[in-house]
Amino acid sequence: MRVLILLIPLLAGCVHPRPQSGPADFHSPNLERSLQYWTANYSTHPVNHFYVCATDLDQGNLVEALVYWREAGRLLDYMEMSPGAEAQSWRLRPKVDREALTTDEDVSLGNHVVPRRVWLRWVNQCITDGKAYVVPLKQAQAVFPKLKPPSPPANRPESP
Repeated sequence: MRVLILLIPLLAGCVHPRPQSGPADFHSPNLERSLQYWTANYSTHPVNHFYVCATDLDQGNLVEALVYWREAGRLLDYMEMSPGAEAQSWRLRPKVDREALTTDEDVSLGNHVVPRRVWLRWVNQCITDGKAYVVPLKQAQAVFPKLKPPSPPANRPESP
């Protein structure tokens, strides 16, 4: 029983996809557009740096990836989607850089947190082995302008 209790936190880190060998060697027709979408909608930084590490490939084509967004200190899951479905390409990964989880005991049975050492290993692998992308905010906003709320109708006097 004691061994099972010790293994549970380790197994929680295993449920997440791991970067593959050669994680920067892939082709993706939609990744750059999806990075622009993410930047336009969720960033306030003038320049954004993303490090993309493949977790699933199909004959050299990207299917899924782990993405480290440097400016926000976030790990994101990316899944290749068709153009126009950029919003569906993204899912947040475990966030531990601001919530310093230092031991396996800090990690509960949930799969939304991992030990800090696992998170750091994923980030380091994205940076060292992944493909780097730089996305300027203004460029991203030109591709994905924010929708302006509709203006209220003008007050017109009612006609009899």
